[in-house]
Amino acid sequence: MIKYLSIILTILALNRCSPRQTPTQSILLFKDKDGIYEYDLAIGKDKIIFKATDTQIFLDEPYRLIGDTLTFGVKGKLTFIDTANYSAGEKYFKDYISVDLKSENNWLSRKILYEVVDHNTLKIRSQTFNPKGIITFQSDTSMIFKGSYSSYKRHTYNDFKPRFFSKSTVGKKTVFSLRGNIYFADQGDTIKIVDCKGNFDPKFGSGYFEPQLDPTGQYAVFRYLPGFMKFTESPSLQKVDLKTKHVEKIKSGDFVEPLFSKDGQFLLFKRNERQGNKDTWISDIKLLDLKTNYEWKIGEANAASWKE
Repeated sequence: MIKYLSIILTILALNRCSPRQTPTQSILLFKDKDGIYEYDLAIGKDKIIFKATDTQIFLDEPYRLIGDTLTFGVKGKLTFIDTANYSAGEKYFKDYISVDLKSENNWLSRKILYEVVDHNTLKIRSQTFNPKGIITFQSDTSMIFKGSYSSYKRHTYNDFKPRFFSKSTVGKKTVFSLRGNIYFADQGDTIKIVDCKGNFDPKFGSGYFEPQLDPTGQYAVFRYLPGFMKFTESPSLQKVDLKTKHVEKIKSGDFVEPLFSKDGQFLLFKRNERQGNKDTWISDIKLLDLKTNYEWKIGEANAASWKE
């Protein structure tokens, strides 16, 4: 009797200590100057689906997956009209590559030329191409802006958004961060649900950022950054109930660009950004099991996303 009881207790202990469940979704890993890989969590291996060149740097913006076609941006050609006189203007490109995930064929699907003139006028020419390289759409626009351009990892761009701004939408619900606070918008009504309660640091960031709605739209997770001078505090992942506005900490640590799995049980995120071997930037790509708070590393890349 004691022997059987001991076996049962051992089995129960092993079940409680089970480190994690395995997500059923695969993950796309974007690696600058290397390529895009699809990571299969069931077997713990990846396969390349797009081979990059030594000059292709993936842009820091969401990819788009429609059906079996994946579209993403890479850094285009950068030239200065007159290096001695920047007021003469500058030009730079964004190229967009599309990949058929079934056949793994890829093509240049879009090209955008930005020309900055006199520091306040942005001219944009956009061209869209079909898989045969034929232009299917072209547009030319011009607009006035007020210094909202910036640079990141030596790439210059103009995004017309405040720094540290991000948002997430599920159905008609949206959460977004602005100046360290988290806001919730639902059918036209917007309220602040998480207050920074301090001085926002526009250079290094302090407060609450990168909110993500869970797939059911009941709560949101977000990053807490204590700020450059708050040495006694540490960054963490937190959550807020959208109805009660109750906030609780999930786990300490830096959880960069958190993304929910389709079933809402796992978070995909980045940590430990550093320079890679090819003069690019990489991070540890990790998963967090929200039921057990167990996290583990699946690879290294400059960006990652769930494959829908």
